Amino acid sequence: MQTSGSEMMRSAAIKMAQNNIMAGAVIHDAFLIIAPEDQIEKAFEITQELMAEASAEVLGGHPLKTDAEIFIYQERFPEPRGEAVWNMVQEFLEKHE
Repeated sequence: MQTSGSEMMRSAAIKMAQNNIMAGAVIHDAFLIIAPEDQIEKAFEITQELMAEASAEVLGGHPLKTDAEIFIYQERFPEPRGEAVWNMVQEFLEKHE
């Protein structure tokens, strides 16, 4: 399964580059895409379509569905497991500015 997953991500990344979608990071089985705020919705839709295409190619015609969220700068990904560390770092930064 991991081999199929990595092949889907590789294929999706190539398709994204061919469609001028900028991947700022690959995070395990996800992409962090970068686009101007007025273009993010379209880039988001295209990325999901390309990921479905890539999975269908790898899985013999069976596209996978993807979950996705849009975060606009200065929002951040809310990770409950990391909240305590985030708060500690923020307090440290405030004290040392």
